[in-house]
Amino acid sequence: MKHLYAFFALMFVSIFYLNAQINVSVGLQPLMIYHYNSDFYVLCKGVDANFDGNYDPDTDEPPSLWRNDPIGMGPLSASKIIEFPFGLNSFPVRALFDEEFLYLQTNGYIWKYNITNGSLVDSIEFEHTVYGFFIDNGLLYVSTRVTPPGSWSPEHNYVISIDLATKEAKDTIEAKMNVQMCQIFNEKLFVLNEGTGAEDSYVTVYDLSTKEEIKSYPAGSFGNYFEIRDNQLYVVSNESHKVFRYALDIDETFEYEVGTTGWDGPRELVFNPEGTKFRVSAYDGNIYEFKTTENQPVITINAGKKVEGMLWGNYYDNDVFVAALINNPDYSANDFVTIWVSPLASVKDLAQMIKVYPNPATSFIKIEANHLNFDDFSIVSLEGKIVKEGKLYSNTIELNEIGAGKFFVRLSNQKETVAIPITIVK
Repeated sequence: MKHLYAFFALMFVSIFYLNAQINVSVGLQPLMIYHYNSDFYVLCKGVDANFDGNYDPDTDEPPSLWRNDPIGMGPLSASKIIEFPFGLNSFPVRALFDEEFLYLQTNGYIWKYNITNGSLVDSIEFEHTVYGFFIDNGLLYVSTRVTPPGSWSPEHNYVISIDLATKEAKDTIEAKMNVQMCQIFNEKLFVLNEGTGAEDSYVTVYDLSTKEEIKSYPAGSFGNYFEIRDNQLYVVSNESHKVFRYALDIDETFEYEVGTTGWDGPRELVFNPEGTKFRVSAYDGNIYEFKTTENQPVITINAGKKVEGMLWGNYYDNDVFVAALINNPDYSANDFVTIWVSPLASVKDLAQMIKVYPNPATSFIKIEANHLNFDDFSIVSLEGKIVKEGKLYSNTIELNEIGAGKFFVRLSNQKETVAIPITIVK
Protein backbone atom coordinates (compact mmCIF):
# COMPACT_ATOMS: atom_id res chain seq x y z
CA MET A 1 0.00 0.00 0.00
CA LYS A 2 2.89 2.39 0.71
CA HIS A 3 4.10 1.91 -2.85
CA LEU A 4 0.60 2.59 -4.25
CA TYR A 5 0.32 5.68 -2.09
CA ALA A 6 3.63 7.02 -3.34
CA PHE A 7 2.74 6.22 -6.93
CA PHE A 8 -0.54 8.04 -6.72
CA ALA A 9 1.06 11.10 -5.19
CA LEU A 10 3.52 11.21 -8.08
CA MET A 11 0.67 10.73 -10.51
CA PHE A 12 -0.96 13.90 -9.24
CA VAL A 13 2.28 15.73 -9.81
CA SER A 14 2.42 14.25 -13.30
CA ILE A 15 -1.13 15.42 -14.04
CA PHE A 16 -0.14 18.96 -13.15
CA TYR A 17 3.04 18.62 -15.11
CA LEU A 18 1.46 17.55 -18.36
CA ASN A 19 -1.27 20.17 -18.19
CA ALA A 20 0.86 23.11 -17.05
CA GLN A 21 2.28 24.17 -20.38
CA ILE A 22 3.71 27.57 -21.21
CA ASN A 23 4.04 28.80 -24.79
CA VAL A 24 6.94 31.16 -25.46
CA SER A 25 7.10 33.06 -28.76
CA VAL A 26 10.32 32.78 -30.77
CA GLY A 27 11.24 32.89 -34.46
CA LEU A 28 9.62 30.83 -37.18
CA GLN A 29 10.22 27.08 -37.21
CA PRO A 30 12.00 26.42 -33.90
CA LEU A 31 14.26 23.40 -34.27
CA MET A 32 16.75 22.95 -31.45
CA ILE A 33 16.76 23.77 -27.74
CA TYR A 34 19.93 24.15 -25.70
CA HIS A 35 20.58 24.99 -22.05
CA TYR A 36 23.70 26.89 -21.01
CA ASN A 37 24.33 28.53 -17.64
CA SER A 38 20.95 29.90 -16.59
CA ASP A 39 19.44 30.35 -20.04
CA PHE A 40 17.59 28.34 -22.63
CA TYR A 41 18.47 28.92 -26.27
CA VAL A 42 16.19 28.17 -29.21
CA LEU A 43 17.53 27.85 -32.75
CA CYS A 44 14.92 28.70 -35.37
CA LYS A 45 15.16 27.69 -39.02
CA GLY A 46 13.27 30.67 -40.41
CA VAL A 47 11.35 30.42 -43.67
CA ASP A 48 12.26 30.45 -47.34
CA ALA A 49 8.71 30.49 -48.70
CA ASN A 50 9.52 29.57 -52.32
CA PHE A 51 12.71 27.57 -51.58
CA ASP A 52 14.78 29.65 -53.97
CA GLY A 53 17.56 30.57 -51.51
CA ASN A 54 16.94 34.30 -51.98
CA TYR A 55 15.59 36.48 -49.21
CA ASP A 56 12.16 38.03 -49.80
CA PRO A 57 11.26 40.31 -46.85
CA ASP A 58 7.54 39.99 -47.61
CA THR A 59 7.41 36.22 -47.15
CA ASP A 60 10.72 35.02 -45.74
CA GLU A 61 12.48 35.08 -42.38
CA PRO A 62 16.19 34.46 -41.74
CA PRO A 63 17.25 31.81 -39.23
CA SER A 64 17.70 33.12 -35.72
CA LEU A 65 18.71 32.30 -32.14
CA TRP A 66 16.52 33.23 -29.18
CA ARG A 67 17.29 33.30 -25.46
CA ASN A 68 14.89 32.72 -22.60
CA ASP A 69 15.05 32.04 -18.85
CA PRO A 70 11.67 30.36 -18.35
CA ILE A 71 12.13 29.45 -14.70
CA GLY A 72 13.22 32.82 -13.48
CA MET A 73 9.52 33.54 -12.90
CA GLY A 74 9.70 36.93 -14.49
CA PRO A 75 7.81 37.53 -17.75
CA LEU A 76 7.98 34.35 -19.79
CA SER A 77 9.31 35.81 -23.01
CA ALA A 78 12.29 35.23 -25.26
CA SER A 79 14.49 37.72 -27.07
CA LYS A 80 16.25 37.35 -30.41
CA ILE A 81 20.00 37.60 -29.88
CA ILE A 82 21.31 36.56 -33.32
CA GLU A 83 19.89 36.81 -36.82
CA PHE A 84 21.94 34.59 -39.11
CA PRO A 85 22.65 35.00 -42.82
CA PHE A 86 19.75 33.83 -44.93
CA GLY A 87 20.12 30.45 -46.55
CA LEU A 88 19.79 27.69 -43.95
CA ASN A 89 18.47 25.23 -46.49
CA SER A 90 19.46 21.81 -45.17
CA PHE A 91 16.84 19.82 -43.28
CA PRO A 92 16.86 18.50 -40.71
CA VAL A 93 19.20 21.13 -39.30
CA ARG A 94 21.90 19.55 -37.12
CA ALA A 95 23.68 22.60 -35.79
CA LEU A 96 26.20 22.10 -33.00
CA PHE A 97 26.18 23.75 -29.58
CA ASP A 98 29.54 23.49 -27.82
CA GLU A 99 29.57 25.26 -24.45
CA GLU A 100 29.05 28.97 -25.25
CA PHE A 101 29.56 28.45 -29.00
CA LEU A 102 27.25 27.56 -31.84
CA TYR A 103 28.35 26.10 -35.19
CA LEU A 104 25.92 26.62 -38.05
CA GLN A 105 26.09 26.38 -41.83
CA THR A 106 24.54 28.89 -44.23
CA ASN A 107 25.43 30.01 -47.76
CA GLY A 108 28.67 28.10 -48.14
CA TYR A 109 30.12 28.94 -44.73
CA ILE A 110 30.34 27.31 -41.35
CA TRP A 111 29.77 30.07 -38.81
CA LYS A 112 30.95 30.05 -35.20
CA TYR A 113 29.01 32.32 -32.85
CA ASN A 114 29.28 33.15 -29.16
CA ILE A 115 25.73 32.64 -27.94
CA THR A 116 26.17 34.65 -24.73
CA ASN A 117 26.84 37.93 -26.52
CA GLY A 118 25.72 37.11 -30.06
CA SER A 119 29.09 37.85 -31.64
CA LEU A 120 30.49 36.13 -34.73
CA VAL A 121 33.73 34.45 -33.63
CA ASP A 122 34.94 32.72 -36.78
CA SER A 123 33.90 31.26 -40.13
CA ILE A 124 35.06 28.45 -42.38
CA GLU A 125 34.32 28.48 -46.07
CA PHE A 126 32.67 25.22 -47.03
CA GLU A 127 31.46 24.37 -50.50
CA HIS A 128 28.70 21.85 -49.85
CA THR A 129 25.58 21.73 -47.69
CA VAL A 130 26.17 20.54 -44.14
CA TYR A 131 23.88 18.02 -42.44
CA GLY A 132 25.68 17.46 -39.16
CA PHE A 133 28.62 18.44 -36.94
CA PHE A 134 30.67 16.96 -34.14
CA ILE A 135 33.80 18.18 -32.31
CA ASP A 136 36.47 15.89 -30.93
CA ASN A 137 40.14 16.56 -30.09
CA GLY A 138 40.25 19.88 -31.92
CA LEU A 139 38.64 18.49 -35.05
CA LEU A 140 35.29 19.52 -36.46
CA TYR A 141 33.59 16.54 -38.14
CA VAL A 142 31.20 17.66 -40.88
CA SER A 143 28.57 15.50 -42.59
CA THR A 144 28.04 16.79 -46.11
CA ARG A 145 26.40 15.80 -49.38
CA VAL A 146 27.75 16.65 -52.85
CA THR A 147 24.69 17.14 -55.03
CA PRO A 148 24.82 18.15 -58.72
CA PRO A 149 22.87 21.29 -59.68
CA GLY A 150 19.20 20.55 -60.33
CA SER A 151 19.35 17.15 -58.64
CA TRP A 152 17.89 15.92 -55.35
CA SER A 153 20.19 12.92 -55.17
CA PRO A 154 23.78 13.41 -53.95
CA GLU A 155 26.63 11.93 -55.96
CA HIS A 156 28.81 11.65 -52.86
CA ASN A 157 28.30 11.60 -49.12
CA TYR A 158 31.22 12.46 -46.88
CA VAL A 159 32.24 13.06 -43.32
CA ILE A 160 35.13 15.52 -43.44
CA SER A 161 37.30 16.37 -40.44
CA ILE A 162 38.53 19.98 -40.23
CA ASP A 163 41.31 21.21 -37.97
CA LEU A 164 39.73 24.05 -36.00
CA ALA A 165 43.07 25.76 -35.48
CA THR A 166 44.14 25.82 -39.14
CA LYS A 167 40.71 25.39 -40.81
CA GLU A 168 42.29 22.78 -43.05
CA ALA A 169 40.58 19.54 -44.03
CA LYS A 170 42.36 16.55 -42.52
CA ASP A 171 40.52 13.37 -43.50
CA THR A 172 37.55 12.36 -45.61
CA ILE A 173 35.38 9.30 -45.08
CA GLU A 174 32.86 8.34 -47.74
CA ALA A 175 29.52 7.51 -46.14
CA LYS A 176 26.28 5.90 -47.25
CA MET A 177 23.43 7.58 -49.11
CA ASN A 178 22.03 10.86 -47.73
CA VAL A 179 24.43 11.26 -44.84
CA GLN A 180 23.15 13.06 -41.78
CA MET A 181 24.37 13.48 -38.20
CA CYS A 182 27.68 12.10 -36.93
CA GLN A 183 29.32 11.49 -33.56
CA ILE A 184 32.58 10.21 -32.07
CA PHE A 185 32.15 7.54 -29.41
CA ASN A 186 34.88 5.32 -27.96
CA GLU A 187 37.29 6.69 -30.57
CA LYS A 188 35.05 5.52 -33.42
CA LEU A 189 32.98 7.56 -35.86
CA PHE A 190 29.21 6.89 -35.87
CA VAL A 191 27.40 8.20 -38.95
CA LEU A 192 23.67 8.18 -39.73
CA ASN A 193 22.49 8.05 -43.33
CA GLU A 194 18.83 8.59 -44.17
CA GLY A 195 18.85 6.34 -47.22
CA THR A 196 16.26 6.56 -49.98
CA GLY A 197 13.21 5.21 -48.15
CA ALA A 198 13.87 1.64 -49.16
CA GLU A 199 14.88 0.33 -45.71
CA ASP A 200 18.44 1.45 -46.51
CA SER A 201 19.10 3.73 -43.56
CA TYR A 202 21.94 2.82 -41.18
CA VAL A 203 24.12 4.05 -38.39
CA THR A 204 27.54 3.02 -39.61
CA VAL A 205 30.63 2.80 -37.42
CA TYR A 206 34.02 3.66 -38.94
CA ASP A 207 37.59 3.18 -37.80
CA LEU A 208 39.10 6.67 -37.63
CA SER A 209 42.61 5.54 -38.49
CA THR A 210 41.82 3.28 -41.45
CA LYS A 211 38.55 5.00 -42.50
CA GLU A 212 37.08 1.53 -42.96
CA GLU A 213 33.59 0.45 -41.99
CA ILE A 214 33.46 -1.64 -38.82
CA LYS A 215 29.74 -2.29 -38.48
CA SER A 216 26.37 -0.98 -39.66
CA TYR A 217 23.22 -0.91 -37.54
CA PRO A 218 19.96 -0.92 -39.56
CA ALA A 219 17.80 2.18 -39.07
CA GLY A 220 14.79 1.16 -41.15
CA SER A 221 13.31 3.67 -43.58
CA PHE A 222 14.54 7.26 -43.25
CA GLY A 223 16.47 7.13 -40.01
CA ASN A 224 16.35 10.65 -38.61
CA TYR A 225 18.23 10.81 -35.31
CA PHE A 226 20.44 8.78 -33.01
CA GLU A 227 21.80 9.00 -29.50
CA ILE A 228 24.21 6.87 -27.52
CA ARG A 229 23.34 6.32 -23.87
CA ASP A 230 24.78 3.77 -21.40
CA ASN A 231 26.61 1.98 -24.24
CA GLN A 232 23.32 1.61 -26.11
CA LEU A 233 22.64 3.06 -29.55
CA TYR A 234 19.11 4.48 -29.96
CA VAL A 235 18.01 5.27 -33.53
CA VAL A 236 14.77 7.05 -34.48
CA SER A 237 13.36 5.78 -37.77
CA ASN A 238 10.93 8.27 -39.27
CA GLU A 239 9.13 6.14 -41.84
CA SER A 240 9.48 2.84 -39.99
CA HIS A 241 7.77 4.51 -37.00
CA LYS A 242 10.13 2.90 -34.55
CA VAL A 243 13.06 3.49 -32.27
CA PHE A 244 15.76 0.85 -32.59
CA ARG A 245 18.06 0.09 -29.67
CA TYR A 246 21.37 -1.72 -30.18
CA ALA A 247 23.76 -2.80 -27.43
CA LEU A 248 27.27 -1.77 -28.50
CA ASP A 249 29.12 -4.39 -26.45
CA ILE A 250 26.93 -7.45 -27.07
CA ASP A 251 24.66 -8.72 -29.84
CA GLU A 252 21.33 -7.42 -28.52
CA THR A 253 18.52 -5.54 -30.29
CA PHE A 254 15.28 -4.01 -29.01
CA GLU A 255 12.52 -2.14 -30.87
CA TYR A 256 10.13 0.51 -29.55
CA GLU A 257 6.84 0.92 -31.44
CA VAL A 258 5.94 4.60 -31.63
CA GLY A 259 2.60 4.01 -33.35
CA THR A 260 2.65 6.87 -35.86
CA THR A 261 1.72 6.42 -39.51
CA GLY A 262 2.44 7.88 -42.94
CA TRP A 263 4.41 11.12 -43.01
CA ASP A 264 3.71 11.86 -39.35
CA GLY A 265 6.53 9.71 -38.02
CA PRO A 266 8.94 10.14 -35.10
CA ARG A 267 11.69 12.75 -35.31
CA GLU A 268 14.02 12.91 -32.31
CA LEU A 269 14.37 11.57 -28.78
CA VAL A 270 15.57 12.91 -25.46
CA PHE A 271 16.28 11.12 -22.17
CA ASN A 272 15.32 12.08 -18.66
CA PRO A 273 18.37 12.86 -16.49
CA GLU A 274 18.38 9.38 -14.96
CA GLY A 275 18.33 7.65 -18.35
CA THR A 276 15.37 5.46 -17.36
CA LYS A 277 12.88 7.07 -19.76
CA PHE A 278 12.93 8.89 -23.05
CA ARG A 279 10.51 10.97 -25.09
CA VAL A 280 10.07 10.88 -28.85
CA SER A 281 8.83 13.84 -30.89
CA ALA A 282 6.57 13.21 -33.87
CA TYR A 283 4.86 15.04 -36.69
CA ASP A 284 1.44 13.76 -35.68
CA GLY A 285 1.41 16.43 -32.96
CA ASN A 286 2.29 14.11 -30.09
CA ILE A 287 5.24 13.40 -27.85
CA TYR A 288 5.60 9.78 -26.78
CA GLU A 289 7.22 8.74 -23.51
CA PHE A 290 8.82 5.32 -23.15
CA LYS A 291 10.42 3.46 -20.32
CA THR A 292 13.67 2.02 -21.61
CA THR A 293 12.42 -1.43 -20.58
CA GLU A 294 9.07 -1.30 -22.42
CA ASN A 295 8.39 -1.28 -26.16
CA GLN A 296 5.12 0.71 -26.06
CA PRO A 297 4.58 4.34 -24.98
CA VAL A 298 3.51 4.77 -21.36
CA ILE A 299 2.48 8.43 -21.77
CA THR A 300 1.34 10.43 -24.78
CA ILE A 301 1.56 14.22 -24.57
CA ASN A 302 -0.56 16.10 -27.08
CA ALA A 303 1.43 19.11 -28.28
CA GLY A 304 -0.96 20.00 -31.11
CA LYS A 305 1.89 20.85 -33.49
CA LYS A 306 4.58 19.01 -35.40
CA VAL A 307 7.39 18.56 -32.88
CA GLU A 308 11.11 18.51 -33.68
CA GLY A 309 13.83 19.13 -31.07
CA MET A 310 13.42 18.71 -27.32
CA LEU A 311 15.20 19.26 -24.02
CA TRP A 312 14.52 17.45 -20.73
CA GLY A 313 16.38 18.01 -17.49
CA ASN A 314 16.41 19.15 -13.88
CA TYR A 315 16.78 22.91 -13.77
CA TYR A 316 16.22 25.22 -10.81
CA ASP A 317 15.00 22.29 -8.68
CA ASN A 318 12.35 21.58 -11.29
CA ASP A 319 11.72 18.92 -13.87
CA VAL A 320 11.66 20.94 -17.10
CA PHE A 321 10.68 19.69 -20.53
CA VAL A 322 10.84 21.94 -23.58
CA ALA A 323 9.62 21.08 -27.08
CA ALA A 324 10.24 22.88 -30.36
CA LEU A 325 6.93 23.01 -32.23
CA ILE A 326 8.27 23.55 -35.72
CA ASN A 327 5.09 23.50 -37.80
CA ASN A 328 1.33 23.60 -37.56
CA PRO A 329 -0.67 20.54 -38.68
CA ASP A 330 -0.89 22.00 -42.22
CA TYR A 331 2.93 22.42 -42.31
CA SER A 332 2.76 26.20 -42.04
CA ALA A 333 5.51 27.60 -39.85
CA ASN A 334 4.91 27.78 -36.11
CA ASP A 335 6.59 30.41 -33.94
CA PHE A 336 6.72 29.18 -30.35
CA VAL A 337 8.22 26.55 -28.08
CA THR A 338 6.27 24.91 -25.29
CA ILE A 339 7.63 24.52 -21.79
CA TRP A 340 6.26 22.05 -19.30
CA VAL A 341 7.42 22.65 -15.74
CA SER A 342 6.85 20.16 -12.98
CA PRO A 343 7.76 22.01 -9.80
CA LEU A 344 8.58 18.92 -7.81
CA ALA A 345 10.40 20.78 -5.09
CA SER A 346 7.68 23.42 -4.97
CA VAL A 347 4.94 20.82 -4.67
CA LYS A 348 6.84 19.21 -1.82
CA ASP A 349 7.26 22.55 -0.10
CA LEU A 350 3.59 23.37 -0.60
CA ALA A 351 2.54 20.11 0.99
CA GLN A 352 4.66 20.92 4.02
CA MET A 353 3.02 24.36 4.30
CA ILE A 354 -0.53 22.97 4.22
CA LYS A 355 -2.16 21.45 7.28
CA VAL A 356 -5.06 19.04 6.85
CA TYR A 357 -6.80 17.95 10.07
CA PRO A 358 -8.14 15.89 11.66
CA ASN A 359 -6.33 13.07 9.85
CA PRO A 360 -7.66 10.39 10.24
CA ALA A 361 -11.04 12.12 9.83
CA THR A 362 -14.65 11.06 10.26
CA SER A 363 -17.11 13.72 9.07
CA PHE A 364 -14.95 16.66 7.97
CA ILE A 365 -11.44 17.99 7.38
CA LYS A 366 -10.10 21.49 7.80
CA ILE A 367 -7.53 23.12 5.51
CA GLU A 368 -4.93 25.57 6.78
CA ALA A 369 -2.96 26.76 3.77
CA ASN A 370 -0.77 29.44 5.37
CA HIS A 371 -2.09 32.25 3.14
CA LEU A 372 -1.99 30.11 -0.01
CA ASN A 373 -5.20 30.51 -1.97
CA PHE A 374 -6.72 27.40 -3.52
CA ASP A 375 -9.91 27.61 -5.59
CA ASP A 376 -10.95 24.00 -6.03
CA PHE A 377 -10.79 20.72 -4.18
CA SER A 378 -11.43 17.09 -4.97
CA ILE A 379 -11.37 13.91 -2.89
CA VAL A 380 -9.87 11.10 -4.96
CA SER A 381 -9.66 7.39 -4.20
CA LEU A 382 -6.46 5.38 -4.64
CA GLU A 383 -8.00 3.95 -7.80
CA GLY A 384 -8.23 7.46 -9.28
CA LYS A 385 -12.00 7.96 -8.87
CA ILE A 386 -13.16 11.41 -7.84
CA VAL A 387 -15.66 10.84 -5.02
CA LYS A 388 -16.28 14.51 -4.24
CA GLU A 389 -15.24 17.84 -5.72
CA GLY A 390 -16.18 21.48 -5.51
CA LYS A 391 -15.12 25.03 -4.78
CA LEU A 392 -13.09 25.67 -1.67
CA TYR A 393 -15.27 28.43 -0.21
CA SER A 394 -14.14 27.86 3.37
CA ASN A 395 -11.44 25.92 5.13
CA THR A 396 -13.79 22.98 5.81
CA ILE A 397 -14.67 20.03 3.56
CA GLU A 398 -17.58 17.80 4.63
CA LEU A 399 -16.97 14.03 4.39
CA ASN A 400 -20.24 12.55 5.70
CA GLU A 401 -21.23 11.05 2.33
CA ILE A 402 -17.83 9.37 1.79
CA GLY A 403 -17.12 5.89 3.14
CA ALA A 404 -14.09 4.79 5.09
CA GLY A 405 -10.76 4.33 3.33
CA LYS A 406 -7.60 6.03 2.12
CA PHE A 407 -7.89 9.01 -0.23
CA PHE A 408 -6.18 12.13 -1.47
CA VAL A 409 -7.43 15.65 -1.04
CA ARG A 410 -6.35 17.57 -4.11
CA LEU A 411 -6.16 21.38 -3.87
CA SER A 412 -5.63 23.53 -6.94
CA ASN A 413 -5.61 27.01 -8.40
CA GLN A 414 -4.58 28.39 -11.76
CA LYS A 415 -0.87 27.92 -11.00
CA GLU A 416 -0.47 25.04 -8.57
CA THR A 417 -1.86 21.64 -7.70
CA VAL A 418 -1.01 19.68 -4.59
CA ALA A 419 -2.34 16.33 -3.34
CA ILE A 420 -2.24 15.30 0.33
CA PRO A 421 -3.10 11.79 1.58
CA ILE A 422 -5.93 11.47 4.10
CA THR A 423 -7.63 8.59 5.91
CA ILE A 424 -11.38 8.51 6.57
CA VAL A 425 -12.70 6.31 9.41
CA LYS A 426 -16.31 5.62 10.38
